[in-house]
Amino acid sequence: MDSETLRFDSMPNFRGLVGVNNENKTDDGKCQTGRVNLYRSSRPDFLTPEEIDQFRSAGIRCIIDFRSVKEYGKATGHKNLDKFYPSYKVRPGCD
Repeated sequence: MDSETLRFDSMPNFRGLVGVNNENKTDDGKCQTGRVNLYRSSRPDFLTPEEIDQFRSAGIRCIIDFRSVKEYGKATGHKNLDKFYPSYKVRPGCD
């Protein structure tokens, strides 16, 4: 499944990110599309059970949630992905 056809109605702002550097540009300066190895979105906890099957079959292996543990705990979504993926949280810096 390629990144162009990977869509989730329940998960806002899902899209693939492709790095761009001079090696990715054509002679006329346009960017070439490459394989997407990183996706971004908001609220993966809104995915429906049907969309979870599609998400898992896309080969996504890791989810990094930038919300705080407290913020994630207050989220109203179903958090169905927690059954299939470990949860990685970003720790705040030390003072």
